Amino acid sequence: MAQESPNEEDASTIEKYLEEEAVGLVERIMTNVQQLLADHSAKDKEKDSASSQNNPNQLNRASASSANSEKSIIRPTTAEIRTMSSSVVKNALRSAFQRIAALTSKELIWENAELIIETIIQSWGISDKWKFLILKEEEGSGFIKAKVVWSIPMRRRPVPTATAYTEFYLSQLTDGIDVEWNVEQQYLKHRVEQPCREQWLHDVLASKRLIQEMTDI
Repeated sequence: MAQESPNEEDASTIEKYLEEEAVGLVERIMTNVQQLLADHSAKDKEKDSASSQNNPNQLNRASASSANSEKSIIRPTTAEIRTMSSSVVKNALRSAFQRIAALTSKELIWENAELIIETIIQSWGISDKWKFLILKEEEGSGFIKAKVVWSIPMRRRPVPTATAYTEFYLSQLTDGIDVEWNVEQQYLKHRVEQPCREQWLHDVLASKRLIQEMTDI
């Protein structure tokens, strides 16, 4: 029986490690989805309870519980994603987001689209200094277009002077929901398994600030 060469053994070990890391990545994404679904359900119950009882103390406790649950969400970091090969990451993300569509609903409506977009964003590993807002731009039969506005608010300047945005395009297919996205100032549309790089957002802000400086002059 022929023995594997050292290179083949190393490749086999690396492949096994990458597969294990990919499984962990999917598990963390799905844990995030389950938590988001639970949060959305809890918020709906809070609204119903508030309208019927109008109890301020109960609302405060519910808000604190929701904040704590958001902090407990496990998110993959940029460093973790970069340690894995792009093909393994893409396969893992594709598998995870196929399951996300099944978890949310077969029907493409704004509430489900917003949840899918939020989950995708949190899988990117963008640092917490960035704040984002998801806005609906278009909604039609089996199609939704959304814009996610990004900014870095500071203590001295809570209202940012420049923002960047990413656009999402969700389409209803016979076998699920298809998602594409692109960064402002870029025409290239990315598949859902392609993470957004934080530097791309910084580049957009830098170009806008440069234009502002030239205009001031």
